[in-house]
Amino acid sequence: MYSIRPWAVRWEQSVGKNLLEARERSKIYCEYLLEQLLRGDTLSRYQAYTQGINAGWFTRADAREKENLEPIDGLEAPLVPLNMMPLGSEPEPATSTGGRMIIHPNPQMEERLASAANKRHRLMKSYHRLFEDAAKRVLRREVNDVRAAGQKYLIKRDIGQFNAWLDKFYKEHKEWIWRQLKPLYDAYGDLVGEAAAEEVNASPDEKILEAFIRSYLASFAGRHAGTSESKIRKALEKALEEEKDQLEALNEELDSWVEGRSGPIADEESSRSNNALAVTIYGIAGVTKLKSVAFGKNCPYCTSLNGKIIGIQDYFLTAGKDFQPDGADRPLTSVDNLRHAPYHGGCDCMTVAFLG
Repeated sequence: MYSIRPWAVRWEQSVGKNLLEARERSKIYCEYLLEQLLRGDTLSRYQAYTQGINAGWFTRADAREKENLEPIDGLEAPLVPLNMMPLGSEPEPATSTGGRMIIHPNPQMEERLASAANKRHRLMKSYHRLFEDAAKRVLRREVNDVRAAGQKYLIKRDIGQFNAWLDKFYKEHKEWIWRQLKPLYDAYGDLVGEAAAEEVNASPDEKILEAFIRSYLASFAGRHAGTSESKIRKALEKALEEEKDQLEALNEELDSWVEGRSGPIADEESSRSNNALAVTIYGIAGVTKLKSVAFGKNCPYCTSLNGKIIGIQDYFLTAGKDFQPDGADRPLTSVDNLRHAPYHGGCDCMTVAFLG
């Protein structure tokens, strides 16, 4: 604004005056595009695109062009802000009564449900990189801070002080995770929530979406902090049992965290939050049955669950119960009751409403 822009304006005016004839100036002009200098990080850019697309003044084709991606046919039309469909193909609007989403009869329900899983699956894949980037930010902060504390306390073999520091750090770290990842979960939750409500021809409730995202993110932050702290303590206990240097053991444990854990976290969270939110919306809308849908080349577990239908209060997998379908070389045993995908690490399944 105060350095480059004034010079750019002068150059633009000079080009117009000295390089263009009078008859050309009505059709041609010079302009420096300085947006690249203000280019934000990946998450900020994607959130800005999402807002523009949802508002209808920006198209998906525009977003791909901004990101220097190859064009895809069919993305040029603006979307209707509420229904997220190309202009001219708006469905009958849904209604909401008393803050609850109401399902409307639709003769093409089965066709829409058939494509519903595909839509949320595409969202899951498109946001995977953002979840991985976010996981890396979280893990880098942990690794840097824990290494520094280890160097401070463990080099003096003061394991008591280090344990006290670790307990305090991870209590605070949960809040830090929540603040850092809230924008990502907000953006993703809005899109998934709208897609899930659209599946059952319902109206999304912003208060419900906000409450879900806050609760879910707090749960994730707690799970993540608990997992990390447990890994560190186990590494130190093992080093003590084997009479090895605890600082060296700590650093060895942390060495693989950023690259080794960020991908699996992205796999888990892009799927778990997607399906958990969808099931929550189904329940509010009055859906009584769920269906599991597998994608791509799947393992025997997902293949066996593909097409399975359960009541919305039931589970696809029950905690502690072995599940070993044909073709599986060992049983899959879930530690939790699973009402929705993912069922295991790297699972590529989706959970959709079943209205039959």
